Amino acid sequence: MVDVTREIGRLISISLHYHPEDEIDPSERQFIHRFGWGVIAVAGPKMPFSLIDDMLESKEINPAFAAYLRARWAELVAECA
Repeated sequence: MVDVTREIGRLISISLHYHPEDEIDPSERQFIHRFGWGVIAVAGPKMPFSLIDDMLESKEINPAFAAYLRARWAELVAECA
């Protein structure tokens, strides 16, 4: 069983030190990829974007990281189509 709260907390943690000009750590990039696939598999292809919007609206993630997630997860959704 996956602790979703902990996993979302990890996304928030990554966001805190994310800078668009820096490369994301490979383990964090892998986590983002797998978490995105998990959200899509469990909740459907629109849910990752709703999650990003909710986290952005509540200021849990910064706009630059939201844009990064949106781009990465859009690639995953496209693979599902």
